[in-house]
Amino acid sequence: MKVTTDTANAAAAAYTARVDRTDGQPLGAGGRCYLLSGTQPASAATAFNPGNLVATVSLPNPAFLPPVNGSAAWPATIQGVAAQTGMLTWFRMANRDGVGQWDGQIAAWDGVGPQPVADMIIGNASLVQGEAFTVSYSLQVPLGS
Repeated sequence: MKVTTDTANAAAAAYTARVDRTDGQPLGAGGRCYLLSGTQPASAATAFNPGNLVATVSLPNPAFLPPVNGSAAWPATIQGVAAQTGMLTWFRMANRDGVGQWDGQIAAWDGVGPQPVADMIIGNASLVQGEAFTVSYSLQVPLGS
């Protein structure tokens, strides 16, 4: 599928609005990003195993900058602390009520060599309980011509 920049921006804005708002309610607290180990479920509507939750980061509201060229990024790098030890393999973006909106894959990259293909890149995907970390994210809707 190939889409125009305007369509890609509109799609990215629609995705990100699901994180910033709770259906029918005004803006308030931001959404959440759950960082998990183990196997990603088939759908963001499927509950995840709480034992696989390595960390939760709280997002500002709005959680994303306005889309540009189909890409909507968090406004800043976000800091977190691992709640338990685990190897991050996937994430779930959720609204402020914790309702999943979309899932994606995580890959570690130290900046050396080719960057891996994943939805979220993190410097260290192997976290130890109590370890501080930083993460950034950008939703990308594919463009075409």
